[in-house]
Amino acid sequence: MIHLYQNNGYNIVLDVNSGAVHVVDKAAYDVIGALEEQNELHTAETLKTPETFEFLRSKLGSTYAEEDIRDILEAVATITQEGRLFTRDVYEDYIDEVKQRKTVVKALCLHIAHDCNLACRYCFAEEGEYHGRRALMSYEVGKKALDFLIANSGKRRNLEVDFFGGDKQETMRLYEATLSDADDCGLMVIFHGCTLPRGWERMYPNYVGSEAVLASENLIFQQHFCDEEAFNACLHPFIRNSVGCMEFGGCFLNKRLNRTNDGGNIRRTTDAFQLATTVLFQNPIQNFALAPNNLTDASQICLEFLKQVPVTWDETVFIDGYPGKYCILARRHGDKWYVAGVNAQKEPLKLKIQLPMFAKGNRVTLYNDDLKRNVYTREVTLSKNKELPLTILSGGGIVIVK
Repeated sequence: MIHLYQNNGYNIVLDVNSGAVHVVDKAAYDVIGALEEQNELHTAETLKTPETFEFLRSKLGSTYAEEDIRDILEAVATITQEGRLFTRDVYEDYIDEVKQRKTVVKALCLHIAHDCNLACRYCFAEEGEYHGRRALMSYEVGKKALDFLIANSGKRRNLEVDFFGGDKQETMRLYEATLSDADDCGLMVIFHGCTLPRGWERMYPNYVGSEAVLASENLIFQQHFCDEEAFNACLHPFIRNSVGCMEFGGCFLNKRLNRTNDGGNIRRTTDAFQLATTVLFQNPIQNFALAPNNLTDASQICLEFLKQVPVTWDETVFIDGYPGKYCILARRHGDKWYVAGVNAQKEPLKLKIQLPMFAKGNRVTLYNDDLKRNVYTREVTLSKNKELPLTILSGGGIVIVK
């Protein structure tokens, strides 16, 4: 299958099955279009037959010279031979088998708003019209679509609703209608691409959390976000996460941010920093960004910590910090306290912190970084005035557990 289209003065030929994209001149564009019209199952051999040339000559001979047509045809035959044009659908033989499988719907994307309330003249979306008429999906259509998803989702019990536009009243009603309808069906809801939560943790028992932040996937998208990870982590507890729960999805233990830990963006922060974010960032369900290889290549200290760290908290106490520089928070789960801190400054941070929730002389477990930026743990004793001296490396972190 070949898809031909023109955009911004370019003649583009997409070979759908191979994914190859060719930018060609007008003559080649017309020749390939004619060949697709003649026989969409062309091979290098059929392209070289006299019949194919005669077909092109009769169709395009009044527009292009025969020599040009012949040269283009030879070039098309060559790239077809190389598997970059007129390729076969390798899945065609499996279509009938797939149709017989018992499948479930895993995801559903809804085009809710064919409009934008900003209507910027410079936008590619033509002030929100997207080369069409402005329109919004009705509640009834959206409800039927979600009913279809639920009816065909098999045993899945979780539903993610993604990308809500703005904070207008209609959109806020849509959030709450989604939560209410999902609760009727026994589904829990995480919102992504969304606005800040407004007390929904107390209003809806099936509400899990909201993203509403440039979350952890951005660390994979661009090195810039890795370079600024510590700075941003020292903002979230003061700003975004102070308002409501934040579905960040952090705690990377890969040094390189691809699936196999051998390529992609480079993580600048330490493992102790990553452990600290599991306490600093609050969400009722924490989704840690672990990979299968972490079971063998990550520190056992980290893995054991992640098995035990709570995800819900009964009390939060601000210890010390400054937005964008460093942050130290204490959170309590039951009778157990976790004190977490991270440092975004270029130099190691040396300070003494007061821990009023502990008694003098208490022994606590400290997670920190050594000078080689490897995580370690040891027992320390609080002074008489419940004070503890700490050094947090640049891009590093600490966790204290009692």
